[in-house]
Amino acid sequence: MKKALLVMFVNNIIFKRMRQYIFVLIVALCTSIVLSCSSDHGESGGVNGTNGETLRFVFLADSRSASHGDPPAPADFINTPVLNAIVTQILALSPRLAFVVFGGDMAYRGHYKSSTTSFYTFQAWKDVMAPLTEAGIPVYTTMGNHELYDTHAGTFVLANQTEFQAVFSDNPSNGPPGYERLAYSFTSPGGDAFFAVLDSYYITVDRPVTDLSGNIDDTQLIWLAAQVAQTSATHKFLFIHTPYYYVSGTTGNASFTNLWTILVCCPIISYTL
Repeated sequence: MKKALLVMFVNNIIFKRMRQYIFVLIVALCTSIVLSCSSDHGESGGVNGTNGETLRFVFLADSRSASHGDPPAPADFINTPVLNAIVTQILALSPRLAFVVFGGDMAYRGHYKSSTTSFYTFQAWKDVMAPLTEAGIPVYTTMGNHELYDTHAGTFVLANQTEFQAVFSDNPSNGPPGYERLAYSFTSPGGDAFFAVLDSYYITVDRPVTDLSGNIDDTQLIWLAAQVAQTSATHKFLFIHTPYYYVSGTTGNASFTNLWTILVCCPIISYTL
């Protein structure tokens, strides 16, 4: 994978069934992928003088539950038993991981309101993942469509996006203005790998859900182009909730084509206003 670009997309369609097995597969697969990037598999975070950095991280996504109690509680909207099991497995890995990236759809609803209760689910999810951060393993999060849902799934709610930004304050805030902790980048401990996260559902007002395929707006594309052009990292990773190719055979909108142009060709020249 020397000087190769690895782009990792999350297709929420394929996670609707067999979540437990998919979770475990992702944990094992992504650890193996990253380990294969280096020829010397030393301790996590170490730097090989001639072969670059040895790095281990885990990617997982879609921990939402499909049902909830009556009356519901925030944890009911999360597949907590499976997520707890994954956290335990991650903590048992040796050498220890550098970080974890979560690809979105953490809970069935980002916010729930009824005549008797109202709550967000972001902190409840963060609490489940707390053993990782307490062990010194950062957890980076990506916005999914379910994070923006209120009690009913017909609207993307701006207040949910704002709450997400507030709760996940550990996400970097180096994205474009207004996109802090939603679109951001970071580098591996040794600096040999570059990571970017984009938000394909970014909103500025409440709006009806008309298309789940997502869109990468110009603000994020231009920002990413500058980031890719500036980094000297050998390996580059992009995380986003929506895929370019769906299992149904359809493709994402034109913004995803522009995204590919930035990633594989000419970052600054090909994408400027």
